[in-house]
Amino acid sequence: MLTPVYFDIFPIIIPYYLHIRKNIFRMTTTLLKRTQTMSKELEKELKTGLTESEYHHLYTFLQCDKRPLISQENYYFDTFDNQLLNHKLGLRIRLDDTHGEFTLKVPVAEHEKMEITDIFSLDLGRAYLQSNTFPNGHVVQELRHYNISSTNLIQIGTLKNERYEIETLDGLWVLDKSYFQNGITYELEFEYETNTKPFYDFLEKHGILFKALPSKLARAVNRQA
Repeated sequence: MLTPVYFDIFPIIIPYYLHIRKNIFRMTTTLLKRTQTMSKELEKELKTGLTESEYHHLYTFLQCDKRPLISQENYYFDTFDNQLLNHKLGLRIRLDDTHGEFTLKVPVAEHEKMEITDIFSLDLGRAYLQSNTFPNGHVVQELRHYNISSTNLIQIGTLKNERYEIETLDGLWVLDKSYFQNGITYELEFEYETNTKPFYDFLEKHGILFKALPSKLARAVNRQA
């Protein structure tokens, strides 16, 4: 039989265990993503735009100076006649410090998108961009379901962003600073599993008003949605 002392420490041990387990799962997923050639995952995400001062406040509060900086280059694609836009699809090649990704985002529900990603080396990513060719993988296969050929894809926009990621029990927080051709934007993203309340509680705690923000793709091509 458990003695009372065990019950006293359960409130400490259980959240800590869950936190460690979630971190191990996310780190394992990241490592797998860097070694495999394809991934498919449901993205559940909330985000708000930030003012420059709000960004710097959160940068300090989240101790981003002690966290690794993730630098990313993003290149967005569509056809001449906007076939992806008409289907509400998003398509990009992303390069970071370790690898490249070719990702198709398919809307599922509000705040939810299915991400289908082909993964490759940085050298291959640079070669794809230079030649305007694409890996003949799962993304191209999915595009065929919409009668979209990869040979008709053209680059429509680019952006670079600086990112900090903070894992918590509630979900993954992402602080982003994005550089576009026509300016800089700041945002806070929250990737969650089921509960969105921590996002709105966090904004209220820090006196940040929710500010709807177009997607990075829309901002890269100067669209409003």
